[in-house]
Amino acid sequence: MNKIYRVIWNATHFCWQAVSEIAKGGTVVESSIKRNKLKKTLWGGSTKTTVFAVNLLSASIALAGPTGGVVSSGTATISTAGTTTTINQSTAKAAIDWSSFSTNNNEVVNFVQPSSSSITLNRVTGSSASNLNGQLNANGQVFIINPNGVLFGSTSQVNTAGLVASTLNLSNSDFNNNLYNFNNSGNNKSVENRGKITVPTGGTVALLAPTVKHTGTIKAPQGNVLLAAAGDITLNLNNGSLLGYTINQGKAQALINSGGMIQADGGKVVLTAKGIDELSNAVVNSVGVIQAQTVNNIRGVIELGSDLTSGTLNVGGTLDASAPNGGSGGQIKTSAANVQISSGANITTQRNSTTGLPPTTSGWELQAKNIDVEFFGGSVSSTTLGDALNKGNVTLNAIGTAEGQGNINLNDATSWNANTALTLTASKDINFNSDLDLSGDKAKLAMNYGAGSDYNLNNGAKINISGSSSNLVINDKSYIVINELGVE
Repeated sequence: MNKIYRVIWNATHFCWQAVSEIAKGGTVVESSIKRNKLKKTLWGGSTKTTVFAVNLLSASIALAGPTGGVVSSGTATISTAGTTTTINQSTAKAAIDWSSFSTNNNEVVNFVQPSSSSITLNRVTGSSASNLNGQLNANGQVFIINPNGVLFGSTSQVNTAGLVASTLNLSNSDFNNNLYNFNNSGNNKSVENRGKITVPTGGTVALLAPTVKHTGTIKAPQGNVLLAAAGDITLNLNNGSLLGYTINQGKAQALINSGGMIQADGGKVVLTAKGIDELSNAVVNSVGVIQAQTVNNIRGVIELGSDLTSGTLNVGGTLDASAPNGGSGGQIKTSAANVQISSGANITTQRNSTTGLPPTTSGWELQAKNIDVEFFGGSVSSTTLGDALNKGNVTLNAIGTAEGQGNINLNDATSWNANTALTLTASKDINFNSDLDLSGDKAKLAMNYGAGSDYNLNNGAKINISGSSSNLVINDKSYIVINELGVE
């Protein structure tokens, strides 16, 4: 008996079929006797070929759209036509419990809501993660809650008035009472974006979980983007606009990995992770592009922060809060117990005007327990620091109080020639172990050291201030720097 087979498509039975290796491809036409025999093999047999045929058939017709939707609060209807699922909502808020909430790349989910401030809370009660690979559209706000994990795949496209995705729970009671408290202390699953998320002007994107990963694109013009890793987070939302947030409880392992593009010109971008205690591991890694440029004189804000007790912040890529089209640059803040800025990082709050000092509210602040300026490594390299100073104000703030902390150590020669200010604030000493050279006409150096501490010029280090109208401030006392004497 011939025991060598190949597999061809049987249009009559709408399945893959094992046949002799000498059979022709294409549609299989069988006699009634052979067809009955085939049916017995396919549905009653137990060969490996049979299992293969059934599995292929299942994969070919399976749909991954949202299933098992039950409205648990508010009023909404759910309908499906082909690969499109439509949710028509007639109340300002509605909550839907789904057995699963996923899409293939050819599938679409549309939310039709009363207004842009309307919210649909989608909660997954089943055991599978949400793998969203298709389109998600809404004229209002969409919340996706899945304790098993949420993934926006590389083919996903989200266009909503606002988006919150989380593995932390939000109860219907809190939701309906405008208390947006997301909490699940036992959850360790992640929210990840590999696709494209877009909200309109003033919109909000918030990804909340113990672990948040981002390698895709997020665009929120003059809006807010929040990536937060913790176990209990409360959002302060007003008509879909994020006014603020509170991390009520951290996680022992909290992680943010951001390597994609986040653009919120005229808005605010926050990446934050919080641990529970000194033994926690709260880490924020930002190696992509984060852009919050000034728009219509509205300055952007970028805040990257991890736990000030035990957290770590690693920054590479680009942080851009500049003002290329007019006005002053915005604010950039990088803070954690331990901050490391890559030597290749591009950090800018540059304005398009070179006259006078930028406003004190513009610039980049680096805050850590201890700050070391090195040629390579340390908290920040001298090259990266000098480059940032040529593009805006910079503040180095050493806040540690324990032994060996609270110091700023400039261990490599640093220079800049722009009209910008360097502010050094330490709870203990400021140590110049190499030269500092500022040559901008209106450049400024401000030093603030702790009680009982001082600034120290070690190893023959010098502070060179050569600008015509430079300014020096030491513990809030201003000094006029005279580089040229008048001639009688």
